[in-house]
Amino acid sequence: MTESSTPIGARCSCTYQWIKNVAMQIDLTTIIPCRSPAALKVADLQIELRQLKPDAEIINIIDSAGSGHGSSTGQGLMFTMDGLSMAIISMSAALPIESLVYGPSPTFLWMDAKKDLAAHTCHTRVLVTGSTDSRDSLLRAARVQMLVTAAVCKIIPAMGVLWCASDNLVPLDRFLNASAAFAQDGHPPADIWVRLMASNTNDGLLVATHGLASFTGRELEFTPTRKFDFGTLSMRAIQLAQYLIESGVALKDGEVVAPEQFRIELRERASFDDRPTYVLKAD
Repeated sequence: MTESSTPIGARCSCTYQWIKNVAMQIDLTTIIPCRSPAALKVADLQIELRQLKPDAEIINIIDSAGSGHGSSTGQGLMFTMDGLSMAIISMSAALPIESLVYGPSPTFLWMDAKKDLAAHTCHTRVLVTGSTDSRDSLLRAARVQMLVTAAVCKIIPAMGVLWCASDNLVPLDRFLNASAAFAQDGHPPADIWVRLMASNTNDGLLVATHGLASFTGRELEFTPTRKFDFGTLSMRAIQLAQYLIESGVALKDGEVVAPEQFRIELRERASFDDRPTYVLKAD
């Protein structure tokens, strides 16, 4: 296996379950660590959503603001958007830093996250509460989750976003910029929905994805190599993830992809976990 890779640890509420030959049941939750508590008003949420997507509308709203933002259970908001049931829960307590910064490799998008997030005092969760039973419904749910989370981040003193389905911790500016681009061009933000993992092994650098299998049934990983650096492999991983998420195609065993001429091998167990993977080998 690898020298430094270990099974991904406890994910607070950010869990997923792989059900072979059926579907990927993932937790479409985002966690937003905040500097301080702030009230979340429905009218403000609708305004920010329409700034991102002019035709966005939330309906069937249930607001528990009367329970008080500082209550032990938090302030809750339930609603429907694009036919999906959603909830926003604002909690007055900070999370243990290990519930935000975890996993078998650095959080490459936010290397100083542990230090930066030490100052957070509370957090907000955004949830898609319904199940996704197809790839199309998963894509629709992820799209709505992205837009609603971005809108919430504009209202409260957010510090960043944990995209729980891939355990990907993202700094605030990066998440907001990706959300704005996504709202405009509709291209799935693979760098947000998919987390990169890496490990130095005895045979060289191993780079892999985490979270891609939710959309494609398989992760991506490169066989350990000293020929290519992290920048090259990470760029190719995200480009391929983007292509696979958008197209829905399945790569074939023996197929050659990318300018580097990586050859595909299908394996039923990835190096970092037990999910099926596309292994990319350099000839």
